[in-house]
Amino acid sequence: MGDRPGDTGNGNRNNKKSDENLSYSSPSATLLDLCAAPGGKSTHLASIMPKGSKLTVNEVIRTRVRPLRENIIKWGYPDVNITSLDASEFSRRGYQFDFILVDAPCSGEGMFRKDPDAINEWSEESVKLSASRQKRILSDIWSSLSPGGFLAYSTCTMNRYENEDNIQWLVDNFDAKPVDLFDKESLTSIGVEMLSTIDKVKMSTVDKESLSAISEVQPSSIHKDQDLQWFTKSDALKAGIIFSDNHTLRLHPGLVKGEGLFFALVQKPMNENDLPLSRDKIDKARFQASGSKNFKTTIGKSKSIE
Repeated sequence: MGDRPGDTGNGNRNNKKSDENLSYSSPSATLLDLCAAPGGKSTHLASIMPKGSKLTVNEVIRTRVRPLRENIIKWGYPDVNITSLDASEFSRRGYQFDFILVDAPCSGEGMFRKDPDAINEWSEESVKLSASRQKRILSDIWSSLSPGGFLAYSTCTMNRYENEDNIQWLVDNFDAKPVDLFDKESLTSIGVEMLSTIDKVKMSTVDKESLSAISEVQPSSIHKDQDLQWFTKSDALKAGIIFSDNHTLRLHPGLVKGEGLFFALVQKPMNENDLPLSRDKIDKARFQASGSKNFKTTIGKSKSIE
């Protein structure tokens, strides 16, 4: 479905922002949902992305591609590409995206209340393995993020090794800039109309009664500005959201309605040195992420699946 990943088919990215869609600095953008199956995040992105944008949805595990494809087809959006590639393949093929969502595979601690099997499958080793895998994924996909672009990182686990530590690792190794999701001036300056931290929905399409039912925030605390409902930090705290390092967010079962979630947004610096990110830097980051003592055996482990 659609053209090659990262190809918008529209070179003009400086038109007026759409008032109907979540958008960043341009009316059209290239977006990637890297770990997409079964497709709930992808269909949501397809629904809110600006007109003329291109969305690539990717799932590296072959058995999960079919349900992903079925859900995308049912959603009925034509400008969606479906791929099954390892994260490292996107940069090797020269694909570039303005926005990348990495809902990373994790140890699943946030699912303990919902799924008893998640408890049985958990171990300290699974946490270490997950944290290493996540760093490898992030380092492999970073060079496919356009300078000035945004990467959203999320997990459904609660330990800091897979969450805050990974964001700090991005900051230390790739100069990623954490974005404060509740700094209205900052969000406006980068052209983001609205970011919701509850279920990542566009707040301007949610009426006050629905929002109150979802988050137990009183409707009177939702502020209007230029016909948009602005979800403030105070509202988030009332909803049970925890603020952590580097403007990251934690949604803990028992404090919010739903399962556990960690979420962060970072921006890639607009720097000539990042055009493109050197293969040496990627390999060194992957080596550090693996914890291996043998550099040569660490590099090149990932395989592309087409």
